[in-house]
Amino acid sequence: MLEGVPVQYVLGFTDFCGHRFKVSPDVLIPRPETEELVAWAVAEMKADMQRLPTENLHTAAAGGAVWDLCTGSGCIAVSLALEFPANPVLAVDVSEGALAIARQNAKDLGAGNVCFQCADVLEPCFVPSVHQAVPGTCPSVGPSVSLLISNPPYVCLSEAAEMESHVLDHEPSLALFVPDEDPLCFYRAISQIGQKYLVAGGRLFVEINAALADPTRSLFVEDGYTGVSVHNDQFNRPRMLCAKKE
Repeated sequence: MLEGVPVQYVLGFTDFCGHRFKVSPDVLIPRPETEELVAWAVAEMKADMQRLPTENLHTAAAGGAVWDLCTGSGCIAVSLALEFPANPVLAVDVSEGALAIARQNAKDLGAGNVCFQCADVLEPCFVPSVHQAVPGTCPSVGPSVSLLISNPPYVCLSEAAEMESHVLDHEPSLALFVPDEDPLCFYRAISQIGQKYLVAGGRLFVEINAALADPTRSLFVEDGYTGVSVHNDQFNRPRMLCAKKE
């Protein structure tokens, strides 16, 4: 009965960035390249903190909010919240099922600085509903956003034929696929959200489709970001991007 079911779903958990996260078929199983994305964001954020004068800490990296769009299991949001407990974190996803898992992970791991919001980042009218997102005593998550991070859907539907059956048959397609005719739709939306809400000097990190690295980079350059750089993962594939808002 369990033939082909990913072992993480059978066990109900997986390890990510040194922490154990609950997973279910409502969420993607966190991948090693996503750990690399988080490690890059942590390194850059810590470097920013070291360069900041003390009087600016409340508006820049050390005190600004962190937003994780398309949070899924919450592995990115919770990992960053644990790394930076003084920073409020907002985790957004369109799936209530995914958010239930993410909330449980935040509770189990003691990440009390994470808030959650059910919303579709592709909606042109997307607005972070901070007060609705705050369950209980979670601190305010805006408006100074110093880091925006996302592992959005980026697999073209035409690529499905090349994918393993255990992914196609068991992991949520909502978190995987984008239409062939507009494969960068999430990056376009994330770029616009970043331009609207990131503070000057704030950074944006995204996991990307290796086959679309060049057009993804061009999108952020054309949208006015600076220092746009693409990093390879451990297998030498271009899988993550960082951009800075001026």
